[in-house]
Amino acid sequence: MSQGVLFYQVVIIAMILIAALFGRTALNRTALSLVLFTFMNVWMQWLMILQFVTIFVAFYIGRAISPERKSASSSS
Repeated sequence: MSQGVLFYQVVIIAMILIAALFGRTALNRTALSLVLFTFMNVWMQWLMILQFVTIFVAFYIGRAISPERKSASSSS
């Protein structure tokens, strides 16, 4: 795996985590956009799998840090 592929995955993680700081809606839209981008532009199966795993993991980390999640758990 090349350094370019790894760097691209780090950029995807950063995009999702930054979107999570703006709330759940931004997180969902960013993750959906990246999934659609992957379907339209990635043609190598191993790279597509890697990218979906990256999006999935970053999305669940983003859900944990999104402001709506923190405010909902602190008000209960």
